[in-house]
Parts: sequence; C-alpha cells; structure tokens
Amino acid sequence: MATTPRQVIDSVVRSVCGREVEQLVRLTGGGMNETYRVELAGAGSVVVRIARQPVPWFTDEAHVMAQARAVGVPAPEVLGVGHVEYDGELLSFSIQRLLAGRSLDELAGELPAADLERLVMDGGELLARVHSVVPDRGVRHELQPPDECSLARGARIVEQTLGPSAASVVERGAEFLRREVAARPAPSLVLAQGDWAS
Repeated sequence: MATTPRQVIDSVVRSVCGREVEQLVRLTGGGMNETYRVELAGAGSVVVRIARQPVPWFTDEAHVMAQARAVGVPAPEVLGVGHVEYDGELLSFSIQRLLAGRSLDELAGELPAADLERLVMDGGELLARVHSVVPDRGVRHELQPPDECSLARGARIVEQTLGPSAASVVERGAEFLRREVAARPAPSLVLAQGDWAS
C-alpha cells in the first residue's frame, strides 16, 4: 500500500488542528485507508485516515458517526475532513479525536472466560445499536454476498490466523448469506460494516 509523504500529512493536520505534528505512528494499512496515530504538540492525540479514491471520500462520515454516538455507540468525533491532490492522485483525509482503549487482542489472554463472554455480549449490543442507525446520506450498498475472490482472501486470512476450522465458519457464513439474499425480501437500510476482510 502507498504511503503518504510526511510533509503532506503534517500540512493537513496543521490546517485542521492548528498544531504541529510531534509524532506519527502508522496503525494499519488495512482496507482502503492508511491510518495513523498522531501526537500533537501540546494537544493530545488524533487519528488520521487517508483514502485514495477518484472522488472525495469521508464526506458524510462525520454525520453518520454523530448518528451512531446519538444511540450510544462510542464513535470518535471527526475534527475535520480534507482533500489534497498529490502526485496526480486525490488524497482524502479524515482527522478524528482518539478514543482511548485497549485492543481486544491484548485483553483476550488476560481476562477470565466470564469477562470475555460479557465483552461479546456488550459487542452484540453495540452492533445492534449500530444497526439501529438509518443513514440519511452517504454511500449506500445493496446487500450482496462476497464475490469469490473476496471470500477466498477472507478465508485465507482467517485460516492463517485461527486455523482451518475457523476458515470453514467464514465459508459457511457466506453460503448462509447467499441463501438469505436469494430467499428474502431486501432488508431495510441500516448502518453496517461492509468490509468482508474485517
């Protein structure tokens, strides 16, 4: 995945936050975006997401995230969105307030089974709240099962991480979705994560 030059990131962050960047740490290159944790001079931390799309990206994200916060989902506040042409490519930036917390990867080995079960239940409650949000603008997608290439990639990632039995769960889930899409009327519009590799 391409990496945005530091001076471009610094310039956009300074224009949105009014502070200099002290430190920049890459968090992930997953999905469609570059993601960084940025330490600001005397002003805490923000998260910077950068998308490379042919059209401006993140344009409705702040509004939808505010809708999610309104139903009790801990979603970050979007401080600003910007679009920059660099080297013949459109870069879209979303700068968000950092939500404090710890990764479930870190916690899973430390917590007793009852606490992990509670986290799963809490996660289900948050997911239900996310699905209660009916976005009134932004990118909309029809529910479709994953294409064979995406499914194979997702199953391969799960198999490498969790083993063959976990990969079969991904494949069974995709088959279940295929049957549901074919047999049921179109579902109502809700806010959902559409990245099958997540």
